[in-house]
Amino acid sequence: MQGFLSDEALGSATWQYLERGVGRLLRHEGFSGVRIVGQTADEGADILAHRGGKRWLIQVKCRRSSNIGVEVIDQTLGATEIYKADVPVIATNQGFTEEARRRQVALLAANRPLQLWDRNQLKKRWERLPDYPPNRPETRRYQDGPVNVIRERYEVRDPNSALIVMATGLGKTLVAAEAIRRINQKTKKSLKVLVLAHRNEIVYQLEKAFWPLLPKTLLTTIWNGYESPDHAANVTFACVDSVAMYVENTGSLPQEYDMVVVDECHHATSPTYSTVLQTSNCGKRGGPFLVGLTATPWRSDEANLSAVFGEPAVCIDIVQGLKHGWLSNVDYRMHVDNINWSELGRVRNLTPRGLNRTLFINEWDDAVVHKLHETWFELPNPRAIVFCGTIDHAITMRDRINALGFTRADALYSSGWGGPTISPVQRSRILCDFHDGITGVLSTREWICRMSI
Repeated sequence: MQGFLSDEALGSATWQYLERGVGRLLRHEGFSGVRIVGQTADEGADILAHRGGKRWLIQVKCRRSSNIGVEVIDQTLGATEIYKADVPVIATNQGFTEEARRRQVALLAANRPLQLWDRNQLKKRWERLPDYPPNRPETRRYQDGPVNVIRERYEVRDPNSALIVMATGLGKTLVAAEAIRRINQKTKKSLKVLVLAHRNEIVYQLEKAFWPLLPKTLLTTIWNGYESPDHAANVTFACVDSVAMYVENTGSLPQEYDMVVVDECHHATSPTYSTVLQTSNCGKRGGPFLVGLTATPWRSDEANLSAVFGEPAVCIDIVQGLKHGWLSNVDYRMHVDNINWSELGRVRNLTPRGLNRTLFINEWDDAVVHKLHETWFELPNPRAIVFCGTIDHAITMRDRINALGFTRADALYSSGWGGPTISPVQRSRILCDFHDGITGVLSTREWICRMSI
């Protein structure tokens, strides 16, 4: 049987595919907070996950022939300490040496719960999975409408496209994945789907978001500057730059797709997208069915999205979301300072805006922290994100919150030249602590949060 961790898939897996395959396995088995963290300087961790009140750390080793020895066990145990994990696991598409097996027995005897998942065990775990994850998300009533619009339009192909406009938080990605699932279920075959995004971070997020709605027999692949696509896969998640480069060099897509989905499709009038969509005849008669997903169809450059996707098939804005309770109500509180900004504006070569980016206003910061403290115990299992203007401000807010002691705060930021640094290990551990509730507050810059959470 074909599938994402079948014997065939394990035999041809690249290290990137194997990492994501094990991550998908964990999601399918009911683990939460599955985070693929493997990268340079990861100190021996590739995946972090949570189940049974414990943090699991998985190191994934992709080999062509050789088995895994004790040196990988030592590295994994070291990573377990660094990431404060409870259960260390080594997963490989090959096997383990006898010495490694003996080391595992000794560790188990010393109450060190090391698990070794070889090729056979990975395949057996995959075979035992139900067709769909037991925690597969169910669509809500307001999502069923967009799902059915996509499905019905795909069947009649008139028009051969659907523009879905839904406010942030209403589940556009779930709508697209569920529509594909229902079409597959009705037609008794798996569509060939190309999902396009304009940034690599979004490409990986989309694949991960699709997994809970896909049967275990359906393969996914990544196409970007780091990975080449597996054309046997059913759903390809691609960075549009890589696809456009291929189209410019060859004059066509590498295969025929039944459907093309464009995430954040308000970017779709750019030259890069135009190259791909026009060459593939997307949305036109005889071409792939075209789905556009966006929360913001209105462009300041007056680009005409309707020329690409037609008029919106569905439009659910933030007002509707709040009115019907589909989005959480916003408790918006404004804190002001007592500085006369108009007077400061007279200072030569220093605008109020420029000063505000560099000046720390203690009274304002204290007001925010104390209000957070007041409301903290009004909610069950509270979690908060404090958006800051600079790295130094994020660190200052972290320290102010920690000084009051009502919860633990961490600062999340990227490492800039000449500024504070944060290692990949620290970053991954902070995010996992936030997911697991060990950390209650993240202080960060908005764009860092969007790429990380």
